[in-house]
Amino acid sequence: MTEIRAIVVEDEPNNRDNLLELLKKYCPDVDVIATAHSGSSGIDAILKHQPDLVFLDVEMPDGNGFDVLEKTTSVKFEVVFTTAFDHYALQAFKFCALDYLLKPIDIAELIAAIDKVKKLPPEHSSRDQFEALAHNFNNVQVQSKKIALPTRDGLIFVALTEIIRCESDGPYTTFHLTNGSVMVSKSIGEYQELLEGYNFYRVHQSHIINLNCVNKYIKGEGGNLIMADDTKIPVSRRKKEHFLSKMGEL
Repeated sequence: MTEIRAIVVEDEPNNRDNLLELLKKYCPDVDVIATAHSGSSGIDAILKHQPDLVFLDVEMPDGNGFDVLEKTTSVKFEVVFTTAFDHYALQAFKFCALDYLLKPIDIAELIAAIDKVKKLPPEHSSRDQFEALAHNFNNVQVQSKKIALPTRDGLIFVALTEIIRCESDGPYTTFHLTNGSVMVSKSIGEYQELLEGYNFYRVHQSHIINLNCVNKYIKGEGGNLIMADDTKIPVSRRKKEHFLSKMGEL
């Protein structure tokens, strides 16, 4: 993709003007062909102009960005979400491996997002990720949330309740699920922060476990866990006290 035909959908004039100025100054490959101030006008602009890329505000007075995506499925385009959401809401984007820009927009992050779009193959589509993101925003219960796991063949969407444990293998992480396993090309540390707010805990340098899938704790210097898949997982000595405290909170 050489020149990127883009649309900016943003209801706040100051934020919209700021993004347009940054794109003009730092992203010469981006040609903004239209702007929209609401979800409904964004839908009209996308259907009319058929853009390559949409900068999409998540929350707008007449709806949200997911409404826009739902009504423009006939058009193939990439999305960079813009949002003022807090840290916990941003996890929904990370769960689905989607790009977002936090307002006020950082120049380096904007340039990086554009570079990623430029490197995408022509056949790439993010529609499944959009659907998973909408699902996570609309379902606040932990048991309903899904995470996108990047594999060699694409993304696999897994419910958090299907994850029994994660095991480190150097720069890779294996997710052990209730119905098999998936290896992803990211380190276990990248998933620690993402999962620990959802009853997951890193009991050892090499292991993150689903606290709801612990069947038994065996006493010892650090101790060992018997998980729902019958595997035996060591608990780090320095993590023992905190782990037992976390189990007591369930």
